[in-house]
Amino acid sequence: MIRTTVAVIAMSILIFSCSRKQKPNSNNHENKMENVETNQVYEIAIYQIKDEVHEFKRIHSGALDHLSSYQGFIDSKSYENINNPNMYMDMVLWESIEQAKNAQEKFEQGSTQVVGEFLSSMNAPIFFDHVKVLENGNLKFREVEENGILEFASFHINSGALEQFNKDRMNMMNYIGENYSNFKQVKTVQSIADKTLIIDIAHWGSATECHKAQQELEQHELFLQFASSFDPNKEMMMEFFKQIR
Repeated sequence: MIRTTVAVIAMSILIFSCSRKQKPNSNNHENKMENVETNQVYEIAIYQIKDEVHEFKRIHSGALDHLSSYQGFIDSKSYENINNPNMYMDMVLWESIEQAKNAQEKFEQGSTQVVGEFLSSMNAPIFFDHVKVLENGNLKFREVEENGILEFASFHINSGALEQFNKDRMNMMNYIGENYSNFKQVKTVQSIADKTLIIDIAHWGSATECHKAQQELEQHELFLQFASSFDPNKEMMMEFFKQIR
C-alpha cells in the first residue's frame, strides 16, 4: 500500500516539468484552451457509462454540442480511458465560475432529449470539479498526438504548504526538464472549492515512457522532498486517457 501511494505521487511529480519542453503547435488556428484568462475556469468531469449503453459516442457528441450553446461556454475536449473503454473525461472551459455553475444546473435538469439520454447513460461521476490554472507558466494545453496519452493526477497538499510546494516543484521541474525528453506539455490546476486539491493533466508521448520515468524517480531525493508537502490522509487518483474529441 505504501509503495502504491509513493508510485502515485511520483507519477504526479513527473508531469510538472514539461512546461520547459513545449513544442510549437503545428496548427495555424488558435486553440481556445491554450490561452486562459484570469476569470476563466475549467470544469473537469470523469465518469463511467453503464455497460448496457449503446451508441454512446453519438449521445456524448450531441450532449456536448448542446452544452456549447450555453452562455459562457468557450471550448471543450473529451477523452477515453486507455485501460477502461467505459470511462470518459470531459474538460470544458468557461468564461467564469458563475457561468460554469449556471450551465451545470441547467444541464443537470436534462431539459432536452439528448441531454436526458446522456445523463441516463452514466453512473455517478467519479470526479467533478471546477478549477483554475495554478500559475501563468503552465497555460499550454494542445491537441494530444495520435499515439500520445493524457495523464490525470489529483492529490491534496497539506494546509498552508502551497509556498513550499511550489518551491520544491520548481526544483523537480528543473531536474526532470534536464533529464527526460518524453514530456510534451502540462497543465497544473487548483480546485476553486478546495485549495489543497491540486490536479495535474500532462501530455506524454506514450504510457511506457511515463511508467519508465516513474520507476526511475520515485526514490530520488528531490522527489522525496517534494512529496513531503502531500497530505497522506487524502485519497489520490490517477488515470490515463486518449483524446477522442
